[in-house]
Amino acid sequence: MLKKNPLKNLRVMNRLNPYDKVVRKAAQEIEARRKKARSGAVDAKRPAAAKVGLIVYNLFFLLPLVKLPFYNFCFAMYCW
Repeated sequence: MLKKNPLKNLRVMNRLNPYDKVVRKAAQEIEARRKKARSGAVDAKRPAAAKVGLIVYNLFFLLPLVKLPFYNFCFAMYCW
């Protein structure tokens, strides 16, 4: 039988150290909260012009990649 490395195999680690599962879950929750707070702070600092730029970018560069049926109408509406 091949000995499994607990640092690479989570099942073996949980069998040897059940508290490790709790620590990993807590770390993931902290990371998720940090990401959420950071994205909110970044959005608050982002100027309105950048948000409009994102909308224009999505409309003219990403929308043609999707091939939606109403794309031609949208494109004709915003391009003179």
